[in-house]
Amino acid sequence: MTASSHRKSAATAQQGIKRQFELVLLILLLSLIVWAFLDKTREVRSAAEFSAVQANLGALRTAMAVDRMHRAVKSGGAQAKAASAANPFLLLARPPTNYVGVHPLGDALAGVVPQGFWFYDQVDALVGYRLMDGRGFRGGSTGDVLVFHRAEPELLLAREPYIWRGETVK
Repeated sequence: MTASSHRKSAATAQQGIKRQFELVLLILLLSLIVWAFLDKTREVRSAAEFSAVQANLGALRTAMAVDRMHRAVKSGGAQAKAASAANPFLLLARPPTNYVGVHPLGDALAGVVPQGFWFYDQVDALVGYRLMDGRGFRGGSTGDVLVFHRAEPELLLAREPYIWRGETVK
């Protein structure tokens, strides 16, 4: 082996090592980009879930208020303060697509109610929602289940303090 061929094989080996290093660097860089994208996607999904929960609560509260007014007009005001015994989801023109129906709170706590779904507990007259993504959620005794009760005929309030994405869920 001549000195010239020895130098060529050393240069070829260096180029191979350099290409492997570049490949590893490229893979690391792409992995970081994918990780950042997935993290941002989860954050956006969590924000969308939070907004949907707030919108559904608003729709339920509005439907309950309209029902109360309707009953007051129909009865001449005599029963205006009496709470409707009806499931508030049934007062909506269309219940949310992620409403699974009547389930006791225990079902949601046991995982029977799927994540990201609403339910109504008719025994205790509770409205519940099982979180799909609990990122940024600090709740009470019910883990990943938000529970709301009727404080007045048209009010639906959180049973205990919930902080989600830095905001209080009422």
